[in-house]
Amino acid sequence: MPLSRVVLERQIQQARTAVSVWVESLQKAGIERPAFRKNVTWRQLNAKCNQIQRRLNSLAQTEATDAEVTRRKTEVAAAE
Repeated sequence: MPLSRVVLERQIQQARTAVSVWVESLQKAGIERPAFRKNVTWRQLNAKCNQIQRRLNSLAQTEATDAEVTRRKTEVAAAE
């Protein structure tokens, strides 16, 4: 069962918060931005953000398709 927009938006917010907290700890340790890719935890957190963002993008496409179908159905019903 696909997740709702509310759930996905909450998940992406939590994931972004986790990434920002980890980035702060890396910066306090003196690690520069390009070196983040070498950090396993940062890569996992970033991958999770990317995964949720792809789900949100897919949901947006599905919602747009559903809206188009609904619009076309109402046009056909109005024409009859």
